[in-house]
Amino acid sequence: MKKYYQEIDSLKGVAIFFVVLAHSIILYPVNLLENVYCQSIFQFISSTHMSLFFLISGFCFSYKDNYKEFLLKRIYRLLIPYIVFNLVDMLPRQLLPALVNRPASMMESLKQMLFYGGEYWFLYTLFIISTIYPVLHCWQRDSSSKEVIAELVLLVLYILEPKVSFLCLDSVFVYLLFFNTGVLLKKYIPHIFEWHFKEKWLQPVSTIFLLILWGVTSQFSATLKIASVAGILTCYLFTKLPWFNKIFHSFGHYSLQLYLLNGFLLVISRTIICKLTENPAIIICFNMLITFFLSYLFIKYFCDKVKWIQKLMGL
Repeated sequence: MKKYYQEIDSLKGVAIFFVVLAHSIILYPVNLLENVYCQSIFQFISSTHMSLFFLISGFCFSYKDNYKEFLLKRIYRLLIPYIVFNLVDMLPRQLLPALVNRPASMMESLKQMLFYGGEYWFLYTLFIISTIYPVLHCWQRDSSSKEVIAELVLLVLYILEPKVSFLCLDSVFVYLLFFNTGVLLKKYIPHIFEWHFKEKWLQPVSTIFLLILWGVTSQFSATLKIASVAGILTCYLFTKLPWFNKIFHSFGHYSLQLYLLNGFLLVISRTIICKLTENPAIIICFNMLITFFLSYLFIKYFCDKVKWIQKLMGL
């Protein structure tokens, strides 16, 4: 029986919280990144959230040598929501250009959806990784030397960051390392979430150290890779705190759906709040209220109760 870890949902919950928070620091109609504090917060959270998502996806990866069945599950879970929400997203970009940050024609939006990740590049990248990873998984799973070779090659790609936007290959090259690392963690340290610190002082001290490292390195582009690792380790240590799991595990269960709805609700929230104020703190808090907390309630108590909506949203 597949073991359930509440900490996995907690990590997904904090990752999607960071994603929505990063999106709430808007560029349009007011560019909040011109504010030095907003820019620092943005760099801090965006240095880690996607790396954490792909690491978790790798940890949850399961392949039983039936590629057809595996692919169908990935299509249902990732590709259908990707296509549906990208198609819906095309309408305001074509018909309401004044409300969106990047207006585009239907043909341009379709091209972006098919070949460049559209407005949901994370789903596109994860689907590409999911379709190719079983080959790498089968090649390396019975040989520790092959696992080392694969991890080193992926590390080189991560460091070099090849700029190939077609099929989101640049993102695939970067995040495949975290996905593969998650798979290896599950294989060799399956009980990582059951670890406990023998010395009570060790967890808070190490958490504070990593938090400082994460915060400092995230402000310098040359050290973003250090920030990414420090951020992931910090979030992991926070899962040892009961209050952290209690708050974030419910959000993690609906992380995909929160991601899907975020862009649409953000258009509404930023349009309303930017007519009333240009205060960065108020804009961010209002955006979070609408696009995260109210969105969560809408998904939990409505979307998750309607079967056809469940299918469209990967529930």
